[in-house]
Amino acid sequence: DEVFNQAEIDSIIAFNAMMGLECGGLDILRDQSDGRIYIVDVNKTDMGPLIALRWREKMASMKLLGQALRAWLIARERSGGDGRGRVT
Repeated sequence: DEVFNQAEIDSIIAFNAMMGLECGGLDILRDQSDGRIYIVDVNKTDMGPLIALRWREKMASMKLLGQALRAWLIARERSGGDGRGRVT
């Protein structure tokens, strides 16, 4: 909610559904002139934090990714394993 508005989040979720992507990484760019977003890369196996980050930032990023993955897996299990449980 800090980066994307609800309409953008809905579009990203719809894109993931069309791609059949339950879990992975997206590279999303925002056009500074008109504010529109563009999904420019999709990976079913996310590489994690950027190489350019400092060690502490990498560790913090990996911790957040791990927490998000765990929450997603729990929500998926509770929803019957269909991957539709949205976790924020």
